[in-house]
Amino acid sequence: MRNLIQDLIHQIEPEFKLLNSNKQISSFLSSAKQIVELKQEETIHFIATIFIIYLIFGWNIHLIGNFIGFLVSFYVVLLAIDLSLTNNDAKWFIYWIVYVLFGFFDYLCDSLYLNLRFFCFAKFIFLIWLVIPHMIYDNILVYYKTIHQFILNYFQPNPKFYNVKAGQCIIDDANLYDQYSNPLDREYDLGRDGAFVGYRILIGQFYKSGDMKAPIEALEIKGFSVKNVKHEIDFISELRSNHYQIAWVISSSSIDSKSFISTLIDFHSNGGAVFLFADNVPYVSHASEFLYKKFGIVLAGDYQGNKTLAFNEDGYFQAGRFGQHEIFTGIKHLFEGVTICHPVYSMSTNRTLITTLATATDGNPCIIAFDPPIGSTEGRLCLDCGFTKLFINWNSAGTARFIVNASCWLARATK
Repeated sequence: MRNLIQDLIHQIEPEFKLLNSNKQISSFLSSAKQIVELKQEETIHFIATIFIIYLIFGWNIHLIGNFIGFLVSFYVVLLAIDLSLTNNDAKWFIYWIVYVLFGFFDYLCDSLYLNLRFFCFAKFIFLIWLVIPHMIYDNILVYYKTIHQFILNYFQPNPKFYNVKAGQCIIDDANLYDQYSNPLDREYDLGRDGAFVGYRILIGQFYKSGDMKAPIEALEIKGFSVKNVKHEIDFISELRSNHYQIAWVISSSSIDSKSFISTLIDFHSNGGAVFLFADNVPYVSHASEFLYKKFGIVLAGDYQGNKTLAFNEDGYFQAGRFGQHEIFTGIKHLFEGVTICHPVYSMSTNRTLITTLATATDGNPCIIAFDPPIGSTEGRLCLDCGFTKLFINWNSAGTARFIVNASCWLARATK
C-alpha cells in the first residue's frame, strides 16, 4: 500500500509543482507547511497522501471524486479557451462547461428533486436548449456572466487584452462573413472575450428613449462591468466615485446640471476615457459642450445619412470612407448612422490633437478620436456622431463590433 501511494505521488507531483506557481495555491501550501512543520515538498507529499487515503476510505467519496474530476477538466478547458483556439472551438468548450456544471449540480441535488413533479421535464428542456446550435450564444452569456470572470481573475490576473488580428480591417481567412462582408467570429474583434475584467464603464444615457440591453451585453462579454444611469446627478455622483475607467455620454437636447461638464472634464483630465455620442441637432448638447470647453469644437448638422461606409486604408477624409485604426478591427463596412451631426472646428482648435477616423457620405467627419500625447495625464476620447445606431441599428454593418472595439481601445489596456 505504501509503495502504491508513493508511486501515485510521484506521478502527480509535477502537477502539484505547476499549481504551486500560482500565488493563491502557494499561499495555501505555505500555511499548511506552518501547521504541520514540514518542508514544501514534504507538505505536498503529505496533502497528496491524505487525499488519496480519503478517496479510498473517506465519506461520500463518489461526490468528491466527481467534484475533483470536474475541477480538473474545468481548469484545463479554461486554459484551452484562452490560448489559441478559434471562437468556433471555444463555443463548444463553453457548451461542455455549462453542460458538465449542470450535471454536477444535478447530482448534488438529486435527493431534493425526487418530489418535484416537473423537474425531469424541465431538465429535458434545458438539455435540448444547450444542444440547439443557434443557442450557443446564450451558453456563452451564461459562461461569461457566472463563471469566466471569477475564474480568470483568480488564475490569470494579467490576461492578453487584444486578439491576434488587432488593427486589421480586412480579414481574408475567416470561416464566415455577414451580409456586409465583415467576419462573424469574435476573434476578429479588437478585444478578447473576458479580458477586460476589472474595467468599469459608466453610461450616461441622457437620450432616454433607447434600449441599451444589446450594447451592455456585448460589453459584458469582453469582461467590462457596466452601469447605466439616466440622470445627470446620478452620473456625476458615480463619476466622482473613482470607480470607472470609461464614461459613455449619450447626449440629449439640453444640460440640466451646471457641474456636469466640469465633472466630466476633471474625469478626462485625470486619465478617464470618454466615449461621446451625439446625433442630429438638438441631440448634441452634452457632447458639444464638453468638446467646446476641452478642444474648441462644437457639433452641428442634421444629415439624413442611413448609408454604409467602406474601408480605405487612407480614407479618413474621403466621403463615405473610414481609414485604418484599431477601433475598426474586423470591419470592412460600417453603418454611418441615420441622422448625423458633424464637428465644427474653431480657429483656435489644435487640429493635430484630434484625429478624423471616418467621414460620412456628406463629406463631414462622423467619427473622431483623441489619443493624448506621451506624458499627458488625460484619457483617450472617441466621438460618434450618429448614436441612434445604438438602439435601432445595432445589427447593421459593423455597428456592434465598432462600439465594442472603441470601448476596448479607450480602456488603454496594456498589451
